[in-house]
Amino acid sequence: MQVLKVALIFEACRAAMNETELVELRSDTLELAIRHVEECLQAACFLDSIANRVFIAGEAETLLEKIRLDFASLAKNGSIIVTPFPVDSKVLPTIGTEVFQWPSFISA
Repeated sequence: MQVLKVALIFEACRAAMNETELVELRSDTLELAIRHVEECLQAACFLDSIANRVFIAGEAETLLEKIRLDFASLAKNGSIIVTPFPVDSKVLPTIGTEVFQWPSFISA
């Protein structure tokens, strides 16, 4: 339905530019509308991925700050080494994470 609406808008613009009446929906206009809507959907997906990166980065900063505060006593030479177990029980419930799974490269 979205493609048809866009095609009609394109066809109306074409008719206005040529100062003619809108008589029919041409196949080339429909093809152009299809490509236009596909590109818009791709752009929307890309923008969603950017938004997700910003959200994930914010969550990572929150987690890092919580680890720095809660495990400051473990700090050595500017690094804090913790296993997943103390982080699970002490940090994750406080940052609003409903379900958390450690990445596969971290062994529990």
